[in-house]
Amino acid sequence: MVPTRFGLTHVSVAGDASAPPVLLLHGAGASSAMWGAMTCLLRSSYRVIVPDEVGEVGRSELDRMPKNAAEVVEWVREVLQGVGHRQVAVVGMSYGAWIASQVAAEAPELVSRLVLVSPAGVFAPLTLGFAARVIPAVLYPTESMI
Repeated sequence: MVPTRFGLTHVSVAGDASAPPVLLLHGAGASSAMWGAMTCLLRSSYRVIVPDEVGEVGRSELDRMPKNAAEVVEWVREVLQGVGHRQVAVVGMSYGAWIASQVAAEAPELVSRLVLVSPAGVFAPLTLGFAARVIPAVLYPTESMI
């Protein structure tokens, strides 16, 4: 667990400590477990850092939610400090891609490379119409939605 001003962040770390570090950020409604297979693939060549984002499912213990993008970036900075890294390659999926893009924009000194996978809300805002279609599908999935 890495202490941050937002609470304790559960962080899984794999790979050789001297290998290039890569930070994997999961999507909303997920946890670091979504990166399990990718961690297994990357750990032979990279130091893989996989936090459970505060306020999401997983093992992190939330004291308070980040209020804005600047505070989310601060949370990432504190996590990286807690695991002993100043600069990392960052891979973000969906909401994690939004976090990654904010870190790259607001604290570029932390990012050596950036990979955005299915970036939610990065290039265009999420609309009410999108939410109206997605929320029911997540809460009440049917075979016809798959």
